[in-house]
Amino acid sequence: MSLHDLGTVPDDPVRQRRALTEAAGHADMVVTTGGVSVRDEDHLPRFVREAGGVIHVGSVAMTPGKPLTVGQIGATLWTGLPGNLVAAYVGRTVIGASMAEAIGGGLRK
Repeated sequence: MSLHDLGTVPDDPVRQRRALTEAAGHADMVVTTGGVSVRDEDHLPRFVREAGGVIHVGSVAMTPGKPLTVGQIGATLWTGLPGNLVAAYVGRTVIGASMAEAIGGGLRK
């Protein structure tokens, strides 16, 4: 398993959609931060669905750590972490790391 950092994507829906679908086409798992809340500016869950994906978990009730969204585009898992640094760290540690470990351990083929 290798890591590819696509860098920061500006708050531009066209660029966000493009980056998400590009990453999903080349990865086993995509992790994003920000853009997963319920505000009008938070587009990522919609982009996952528009790419033919599904949202498995729309919200996780943990503090800090919410909002956190889990979905899938084709065979690629997606974890949408919150934009808040501490909440993103907690979400990555509690949820994202377990997902990555499962993929890396060969539990998902």
